Amino acid sequence: MKKYKRNIDDSFFWIEFYKNNNIQLKNLIIEEIKGSKFTDSIFNSKNNQDIISLRYDIVDRDGKTISHIETKILKRSFDCSISNTKSLIKILKYEKSKIEISNLFERTLMSVYTSEREIGSFNNNLGDKILLIRTKYLSNADVVMYKEEFTDLYTFIFEDKYDERVSI
Repeated sequence: MKKYKRNIDDSFFWIEFYKNNNIQLKNLIIEEIKGSKFTDSIFNSKNNQDIISLRYDIVDRDGKTISHIETKILKRSFDCSISNTKSLIKILKYEKSKIEISNLFERTLMSVYTSEREIGSFNNNLGDKILLIRTKYLSNADVVMYKEEFTDLYTFIFEDKYDERVSI
């Protein structure tokens, strides 16, 4: 097998990424929070709408944290209680759920420098550069979910049986 670099918008990459890596539930934090000016700007809403916040890690097969995810879901568009973890995980894994993710609205890839405190949340040493991937999801014309993923460049290089005849 060879290692391939994946384009951030390559759907094959995301399918393989979630097959090869696991969401580590012991680090999952689910909470209901009051919205803020920041969340109102994300969801194009007013009056500090209630938000369901999820934070969790993705680990590789060896148990090493390779990615930290922070997701915010507009509560009014989610008709399930936050205690129903299985439904939330289905949303995160893009399976059928009560929120239909109908359109990828925005994905921005940035290389960012972080403080040692932020890097410490990964429980390993990623160096001084990490990637920040921000994604907004639409249901009809409304933004219903916002996700920030913090990871390093090596996350996007992995071994698989990718067909070499397909350009990458």
